[in-house]
Amino acid sequence: MLPDETESVRVLWPQIRDDYNEAERMHDAIVASFFSPRLVIRKGRGINLAVVHTAMGLMTKAAKTFRAVELAARNGLGEDATTLARSLLETAMIMLFVTSGRPRQRVAMYLAYSAEQSLKMLRQWKRTPGLRRSATKALMATAQSTRDHWYRKLPAGTDVSRHCSGRGSLEAAARLLKHDVSYQLVYRHISRHAHGSDLASHLTWNENDEPVLTVSPGDKHVKQALLLSRVMLWVMAERLNDRLGLGFDRTIAAVKPNELARAEGRRSAKRALKRARRRSA
Repeated sequence: MLPDETESVRVLWPQIRDDYNEAERMHDAIVASFFSPRLVIRKGRGINLAVVHTAMGLMTKAAKTFRAVELAARNGLGEDATTLARSLLETAMIMLFVTSGRPRQRVAMYLAYSAEQSLKMLRQWKRTPGLRRSATKALMATAQSTRDHWYRKLPAGTDVSRHCSGRGSLEAAARLLKHDVSYQLVYRHISRHAHGSDLASHLTWNENDEPVLTVSPGDKHVKQALLLSRVMLWVMAERLNDRLGLGFDRTIAAVKPNELARAEGRRSAKRALKRARRRSA
């Protein structure tokens, strides 16, 4: 255990109880709906089984990542919780990408990209002493075959070697999805925890100019991670429900994060104000 872990977590709980319980309520409702024994898909236009399976696979990943965020946050590991929230944001971006535009084509792009990354890994193993034998001919052949299969389904000239969107990076994909503000404001801000460039979160200096190692759990970044994760999981659930016509409208509406509702209310008020100004001009 970390120093003072039990006591730190006990002191933390009253500060995050409402945020944590709200996150858990939403997570439980979404999991109960999307992972029921039978899903009824009422909207089939533009989709096929590959789209459904890919989207549900991404939703499965998101549900598990969200749970990991909860556990890290509950135990005062805010930096690690935000790192997991960053991963959840990346998964949400992929979900938004593959379920918009032409889903069949975009799923093929995503699966081609995934196969490309596996093939790159094996090729690198082949060049690395100590790993060469792990890149067996059978694994290489399977990875190459899978990659070629999905590439044949892509429009000529499509390059998904760097990102599944074909835009070269997550940042470019965020612009495509009109989420570039979220990327710049949120993703870049929390990426420092994943990249190990957040030294100030772990090392400080006291009044005597002596180093202080912040090793005990605390409240830093905990609420931020829970909020971001709630928004991302809800956005994914809302998109998948709408795209496939799953009929979970009431459930999803009931667990909509208050922060999203307030933000939408402010946007609606601004639009109404602009309309009123135009009419009175």
